[in-house]
Amino acid sequence: MTLMSNTGTTVAAHSQQDFGIRPIFAIFCCTTVYILGQAFGGLVFPPIAESFGHQTTYVSAKFAFAVCCSIIALAHKSLGPVVFGRLVSGFVSAIPAIVAAGSIENTWDEKARIVLMHAWISSAVLGLSCAPSVATYISTSALGW
Repeated sequence: MTLMSNTGTTVAAHSQQDFGIRPIFAIFCCTTVYILGQAFGGLVFPPIAESFGHQTTYVSAKFAFAVCCSIIALAHKSLGPVVFGRLVSGFVSAIPAIVAAGSIENTWDEKARIVLMHAWISSAVLGLSCAPSVATYISTSALGW
């Protein structure tokens, strides 16, 4: 989730060339749209997860996230699907970002929670730090993503 959120800034330079858009608009489409989706999802998903169960919410989010990433990858020379994919993937990424902490809190005892929260936060930081390299590699690859 954090890897995907932080790739937008790096890819924005490539997207402005591919889509013929200005730099500020490229950053908006690749980064801000994702974060807006995540912010809105953070408001919507916690009560849904409490009402319908965490497992259903996680499985649905994983599927939707994978579909959105595929839409973004396959959208060559068309900005609409990229913006849609970034918005919806940001929206469903709120589940691992926000709902997961509640699941950890509800599932394990105090000692196990400390270790699990540390691992969860460390993976988020690792995703943020690896994202620029991953985005550069993917955007300059032979696949043309």
